[in-house]
This record gives sequence, structure tokens and C-alpha cells, in this order.
Amino acid sequence: MNDASRNPPDKILVRAAIERADGLRRERRFQEAVDVLVDFLKAGIEIAEIHYRLGNIRVDEGRLEAAEACYKKSLAVDPYHENAMHNLSVVYKRQGQIGRFVRTYKRSRRVAHGRLRASGAASSWTKALSGGRGRALMLVVGIAGTFLLVWAFTR
Repeated sequence: MNDASRNPPDKILVRAAIERADGLRRERRFQEAVDVLVDFLKAGIEIAEIHYRLGNIRVDEGRLEAAEACYKKSLAVDPYHENAMHNLSVVYKRQGQIGRFVRTYKRSRRVAHGRLRASGAASSWTKALSGGRGRALMLVVGIAGTFLLVWAFTR
């Protein structure tokens, strides 16, 4: 468990740092922007948005391999970070890795439309119900459903 999960950082402080880094990036002061964001990582604050922003800086610098690593780290922290996934697909395309580009781009579109997150939620819901209480609840729901079907067809 990292420090960020035990003691969430002040969201205002993180947002201000990200905005500062974005401003430095727009001014093409890449190393300063990186330093602002890396300070959070050094403090043990693992936020997908920080890795995503670092990836954007690396793309601007033309360092596609470094950008790829940053976007992958962002997705390791938040597998549903739509922008990181999309930008990773763009990096693959620029690198000529067309197969990876297509797979990653399609996945980013599914995330954008909520299909991946919903299926993940459904599978965690079914896992939660697979325990002892869950089995009892599923049995009750099944019996109630059967009763409703019988009742509907015998009226």
C-alpha cells in the first residue's frame, strides 16, 4: 500500500501542481514541468494523472519510449484512465506499432463509452455474491424470480 492510499494528498495541492506543470509545458519548459510532477512521485504519491501528464511532456519532447512508459504507469494505477489509454495508442501509432495501436485505441473507445468499467463492476458484483451470504441471496432471488414467472404465466 502506498502513501497516497493511506493519506490522500490534498486535492487542491495536487491540482495546483498539475496546472503549474501544464503551464510550464505550454511554455516548453519541460524539465521544470517534470520536476514539479516528480516531486509528488518522490513523496510516494501515486496518482494516475501525474504519470499521464509526464507522458504528455515526454511526447512533446519527442521521447516516445519514455512517454509509453509513463502512460503504462498511469494505467497501472488506474486501468480506466481514458486519456492515458488513448495517448498510449497514439504513441504506438507514431512508433509504427500498428497492431498495438489498434488494440489500445479500441480499448480506449470502450472505456470512453463505459463498457469496460461496467463489465468490471459486474464481475466484482458477482464475485461478492459468490460468498456464503451471496449464495443465500442468489437463492432467494432465484426463488422469487421463479415464483414471479409461474405467477405471470398462470394468471
